[in-house]
Formats: sequence, C-alpha cells, structure tokens
Amino acid sequence: MKEEAMKKIEIELASIRNTFLEIRKLSLHLDPKNRKEVSKIVNLLNKFSFEVGKISGLTSVVFSNKNIKDFGDSTIGKIYKLKLSIEDNLDLKLLNDSEFYFDQMYNEIEKEILKIVLEPIIVESDSKFLKEKINLIESEIKALKTQVLSLKSTIADLILKEREKFLDDEELSILEEILLLHEQGISWIEPRFLSKNSRILEKLYNYGLLKRKKRGGIDVYSYCKN
Repeated sequence: MKEEAMKKIEIELASIRNTFLEIRKLSLHLDPKNRKEVSKIVNLLNKFSFEVGKISGLTSVVFSNKNIKDFGDSTIGKIYKLKLSIEDNLDLKLLNDSEFYFDQMYNEIEKEILKIVLEPIIVESDSKFLKEKINLIESEIKALKTQVLSLKSTIADLILKEREKFLDDEELSILEEILLLHEQGISWIEPRFLSKNSRILEKLYNYGLLKRKKRGGIDVYSYCKN
C-alpha cells in the first residue's frame, strides 16, 4: 500500500513538471498582444499553482516536512508575480525563480519517498529483488537529472544572451567576482573567497551558469563556459 501511494505522488509530480515544461515552452516566444497565447499561459500558470499548492500541502503533512510547504508557497508566490508581468513583458527571471523553488520542493518530496520505499527494501533478504528496485530508482533519477540538465541548459543560454536582464545585482556581482578569479588562474572557487553567501551560488548553479564539485569535503564552483 505504501509503495502504491508513493507511486501516485510521483505520477502527480511528473504531471506538474510537464505543466511547467509547457509554460517554459510557451514563454520563450510569448507575444503579450496575442490574447489567445496569453490566455493559454495564464491558464497553465493557474493550473500549475493549484497543483503545486495541493501536493505541497498534502505531502508536507504526510511526511511531517515543513520545507515542502515552504518551497511550494515560494513557488506559488513567484508564479503570482509572473502572471502580473505578462501584460507588459513576461519576466523570465521570475519563471527561473519559480523553477528553482519548485525543484527544491520536488527534491524534498523525492527524498521522503525514497526513505519510505527503501526502508522495507533494505531489510529484504532477496538480493535480486533489492537489485531490481535499486536499478529502477537509479533509472528514474537518471531520467530526472537528464530533464533538469536540459532545462538548465535552456535557462543558461537565455541568461547568457542578456545577463543584466535576468540576473539581479547580487547575482551579477558574484558572477563577475567568479570571472575575475578565473582570469587570475583560479579554476575552482571556494565560497569563502567570495563576498556573497552560498544561496546566490546555489541559484547561479541552478540557472546552469556554474559547475559544482566536491573538493576536500567543500563545494567549489566554476563558470560553465570556463
């Protein structure tokens, strides 16, 4: 029963992500004067907000994880502001921010699902059954990572064309610091060498502008085009 319930949540999450992908696709060439296009994207935004609110509210209670609800609320807040920008010019930075918070919510839910699904499997004596389950989970995670990387690549290409339009002053500042350190011959940069906190680095990483790896147990970052 638990596995069936978790599967239903994952199916709903996949459906919500597909709605966002539709929004992303429409937003790339949206004409604010085209009432049909505007109406379609507004309907999708309303659907996305409703579904995010429903699943974040439900799963935050089921898993006793307040972070899920907080990330869901932040996603909905960004989507609301995004709708207000449509009449003039769709604010893609708000769309990127909403995706950032949605991904955080998604990851929190997936983490909780894995806890529930893996717990009985770990004590399962049948090693073949265990291997099949782990392979299935790894396959689903790989597919999700591929989808996220594709989205991040699209976002990065958009931002690189007009950095000043999509990044705020803090984000531009830390990106310029990183580029300067690269010019000085530093390929991978520790957060302690920068003036801003790790939250900004995390956002730039999620936009697809930075690479990240572990070095000595510490996250270090490098500009993707470096």
